[in-house]
Amino acid sequence: MQKSKANILLWCVVAVVGMSITGCLKATDPQPQPAKAYISIMQLATQPPAFSTDIYFNTTKVTSNAFGAGGVSQAYSAVDKGAFSVSFKKAGGDSVMASIPLSQYDSLGFYTIIMYNNQGTPATAEAMLVEDDFSDLTLDKPYFRFFHASPSVSALGPVDVYIDNNKVFTQRVLADNEFSGFYNQFQPATTGSHIFSVKLSSNDSLIAKTATDVNLISGNAYTIYLAGNTGGTGVNALTVGALRAAN
Repeated sequence: MQKSKANILLWCVVAVVGMSITGCLKATDPQPQPAKAYISIMQLATQPPAFSTDIYFNTTKVTSNAFGAGGVSQAYSAVDKGAFSVSFKKAGGDSVMASIPLSQYDSLGFYTIIMYNNQGTPATAEAMLVEDDFSDLTLDKPYFRFFHASPSVSALGPVDVYIDNNKVFTQRVLADNEFSGFYNQFQPATTGSHIFSVKLSSNDSLIAKTATDVNLISGNAYTIYLAGNTGGTGVNALTVGALRAAN
């Protein structure tokens, strides 16, 4: 899965304060920078026609380059805290493909926004907001979670997720983490290289697995995700990806 290099732009509002000057100018101590919120984007809406997207916070475009279908943020981007809506628009146009309603993004908070296709015919795009909680992570082990973003696989039935030969999740369905806080939490794992695979719950048939071993490093958190569709090619190829949380 290709990782997008599109970065979220930062913006700020500068308040101009009038000052009366008596005598000479006096240097002032530099003001501390306000704490930021941090956002990661996963654009997993890859079912054709899959479009690159521009991202807007309220009515302000915040991507310098279009975010390609199948792209995921390589690192969290710092943004001004506050309440704003998020919209994915077709690159170069004004057509909204998916959106997150007005939500609060707190200082020092970490968030993942996921765009994915639903099971409609034709499939349309939706988006969800996940608050990422790292407070329970420790330095002596790695952690992981799993997101399901493949509508064609979901049509076949629930899936189970394996680390090597160990089943770690059962009966997962499309975008189920939107309604289950548990699925958004990071679970402890064993340090080292592992293969993640996804199988149908009904008969254990293999759906997809990571193309190479995923090296889980202690003290790090990983999002494992199923994306693409059966029979798909290019960005729509069925895949199991791994994204390490980075700031």
